[in-house]
Amino acid sequence: MEKHRSDARRGVKGKGKLYQIMNDLGIENFYIELIEHHSCNTKEELFKKEGEWIRKMGTLNGQIQGRTPEQYRTDTVVQKQEYDKEYNKNNKDKITEKQKTKYQNNKEHYKQKSNDNYYEKKETIREKMNAKCQCECGVVYSYGNRLRHFNSKHHKNFLNNNIDKCLATRRRTTIRKTTEATFIQQ
Repeated sequence: MEKHRSDARRGVKGKGKLYQIMNDLGIENFYIELIEHHSCNTKEELFKKEGEWIRKMGTLNGQIQGRTPEQYRTDTVVQKQEYDKEYNKNNKDKITEKQKTKYQNNKEHYKQKSNDNYYEKKETIREKMNAKCQCECGVVYSYGNRLRHFNSKHHKNFLNNNIDKCLATRRRTTIRKTTEATFIQQ
């Protein structure tokens, strides 16, 4: 504890929260208190027990003893997402410029990767695009032409004439997600 007090007086960096509060509330008001006698065989067991108490009581210490890296990531996932979102918002131009530079420096690699990916999945893509779908208006269309069908006069007339039915089935929009269409097995 004496080292913490000394560091708080000197204003040592790195333990900002603890030392700031120690100086605000008075260094003499901080002490170490024995909570429990715990016999253990290894230092890791001792750290785990300390971590349990830190979780129960709360602490200014960001490092909870006995916590694995996986537990740390699980515990801090929300804070990391918020930090990343804020960072991306504040550094949008910097990130965009970095991505452009990376793409320009590796243009051939990205084109080749895209080409390879297309040729590997060519048959799967073709099958998906040719899959037949049954619309609620009665027309059978291929998945690749779904937007063309949804914008057709026939489909729009059906929607206008059957607006109550469409609202009841929550299919009122002109462009639908593909999950709303029922696929016909060929």
